Amino acid sequence: MKQIIILFSIFFISIQLYGQETIFFVQKKPNGQIEEFYVLKSDKNTKHGTYVKYRMAFGNVIILESGNFNNGQKHGDWQSFYDSNKYKNSLKERGTYFNGSRNGLWSTFYMDTTSNFTGIEKYGKKKTADSLAVNIEQKALKIKQAGIFIKDKRVGEWVTYNFNGELIQKYNFNTIELFYDREIKDSLEYNKTRKATFLGGKKFLIDYLNENITRGLPLLNRNNIHFKVSFTIDENGKITDLKVIDSNLLDKTNSNLLSVFYNLDSSWIVALDNGNKVKYTYQAEWKVSKEKTTHMAYHYKDWKVAFTLSD
Repeated sequence: MKQIIILFSIFFISIQLYGQETIFFVQKKPNGQIEEFYVLKSDKNTKHGTYVKYRMAFGNVIILESGNFNNGQKHGDWQSFYDSNKYKNSLKERGTYFNGSRNGLWSTFYMDTTSNFTGIEKYGKKKTADSLAVNIEQKALKIKQAGIFIKDKRVGEWVTYNFNGELIQKYNFNTIELFYDREIKDSLEYNKTRKATFLGGKKFLIDYLNENITRGLPLLNRNNIHFKVSFTIDENGKITDLKVIDSNLLDKTNSNLLSVFYNLDSSWIVALDNGNKVKYTYQAEWKVSKEKTTHMAYHYKDWKVAFTLSD
């Protein structure tokens, strides 16, 4: 089995990082998340040094994100983890930042459902844990997608695999060549005429949007919700003309949900018409309704979600 060791070391004293004096902070948020980080002693608004975000669940540490800051910008190795009580500390994404921009190899992984060993040491005085050092042994990583970023821009070949390790897509951002896509039957048309395609395929897009859009909906306020948007992928693979065309939600909620799409701005394969890059417009719609339940409170699993993506 493939094994990696990820070590988070956050200490409770001020130390000298990158040649500058720093102060350690712990911030507890209303949602239960905890951040541990350093700031410059000369500017307490500027993060500088190691950073970790986590939450506690039934005595367990659930790591969410870890990395380093340099003068307020993400710098060096970063990793994020699935937020799961059952499969604790399963690596979701790993890569490197350089002065705030993603640079170098970035990889995403499927949730590791094999039990992982997590070793925890607590630091502090008088039995009070001021900070934590967490050692995670990831036993069964399954790669989902991998490729290179340069200054936050995807370059070169990007590959996507299914959970069984089978290739489902390969695309080159430099040459705009789609070498393989399991969802496109006629491979001769890959690089002549095609719709705008989400990196990894339609299923990757639907999974991402269902998870992120649905979590942002105010489910407890209504029995039925609908939210429909239109957006265009331009000749550079960027999202433009994004707008709500039908919704029974508040304007503020609509704006928050639209931001989910903008997070996908660098994840599109451009459309082609006879070999020429062209714009392509989609519509996406969610219909969410309550299912019968005996629960006193409603959760994500208590809702029926219908998602459609159309030209």
